[in-house]
Amino acid sequence: MNNIVLAALLCPLFGTLVQAQIPAPSAPVLHPGLPGGYGAFPNDAPELQAAKAYIQTRMPFMTLGAVTEAASQVVAGFNLVFTCAVTDEDGTAPWRFGVFRSLDGHWHLYGANRL
Repeated sequence: MNNIVLAALLCPLFGTLVQAQIPAPSAPVLHPGLPGGYGAFPNDAPELQAAKAYIQTRMPFMTLGAVTEAASQVVAGFNLVFTCAVTDEDGTAPWRFGVFRSLDGHWHLYGANRL
């Protein structure tokens, strides 16, 4: 059998197998002693309040409540992942957000998932 035909037949099968093995996004694994690793972050830190205020400007239809857990990572900037209660038109549910503060101080939202 021609290798191209064989590859065309097997690619969808392998794509499905690989896709099934990729886990859903979850809370970051904490590695506080590892440079570049995620570490626990205080729920009342000013950076967290600034991140929540930034998200509120991007998603004004949501009301962000109290943070239940947070983790940070210092890279060429600052990653912050946190979970909090969110109230929207569907009610109140926990959400996990991911934001990045670049070295110039600008915030960027890279993840918002209802849990």
